Amino acid sequence: MNCISLKCKCGAVQGSVSHVSPMVGNHVVCYCKDCQAYGNHLANGEGILDEWGGTEIYQTPPWHVTIDKGMKEIQCLRLTPKGLYRWYAGCCNTPVGNTISARFPFIGLVHTIFDKDDQTDSMLGPVKGYHKLESAIGEVPEEIQRYGMPKTATFRVFWRLFKWKFTGGDKPNPFFDPSGHCICEPRILSENPE
Repeated sequence: MNCISLKCKCGAVQGSVSHVSPMVGNHVVCYCKDCQAYGNHLANGEGILDEWGGTEIYQTPPWHVTIDKGMKEIQCLRLTPKGLYRWYAGCCNTPVGNTISARFPFIGLVHTIFDKDDQTDSMLGPVKGYHKLESAIGEVPEEIQRYGMPKTATFRVFWRLFKWKFTGGDKPNPFFDPSGHCICEPRILSENPE
């Protein structure tokens, strides 16, 4: 079973993601304005966003994610009251991942939480799509623009979400309690401007 260790910048939050494989999860880069706002809010984008404002993400079911240390440091923010739940390590503002809700068995782990080693890239596999390129900053390389977000990649995302929904049952979600409530009160950025 392929596992990647998870670790925030300061090491207070640690864990792992199991069953890592291009056959299990989706490796994508998202250029949407919301992902850019999330990255910029936590660290002015530094180390989170690529030079065109993209965030590298690995999408997997939440029961593949285990937090072994520092669960009390996990915080949540939402850009709007109905936006994605965006998880991060409050100790050092390291992004962890994005979830839709407890009803959707899905987390997009942000690359910054991976404790990378020589095997990480091969386990994740190549990037299968570049989402929301119209929101990218500056001139994205032509090869990325040509590749874009193929219909097969979009289909793969929805197929896996459907599959995880119907095979997940009562499997644990580290970010929501068994009744479906968030493990911590999300901070709504649109209501708390800084």
